[in-house]
Amino acid sequence: MTSFHPHFTSPRIRVKEVAALLGCSVSTVWAWAKKGIIPAPQRVGPRFTYWLRTDIEAAATSTANIPTEADGD
Repeated sequence: MTSFHPHFTSPRIRVKEVAALLGCSVSTVWAWAKKGIIPAPQRVGPRFTYWLRTDIEAAATSTANIPTEADGD
């Protein structure tokens, strides 16, 4: 049996968590992924989409690529 650790962070994150990490809205996450500003998500079936936490953290550290929401996206 696997025990739950309250500080465990999954390597896969959903769109709401991506938005929280990047400080933007969910619709902005989708727009940035479509434009290639952040990595594209992985799809597992028609209703499950996720990003790798390491990919998003790397994108967040290279802030030169990530516009602010005030930029219109």
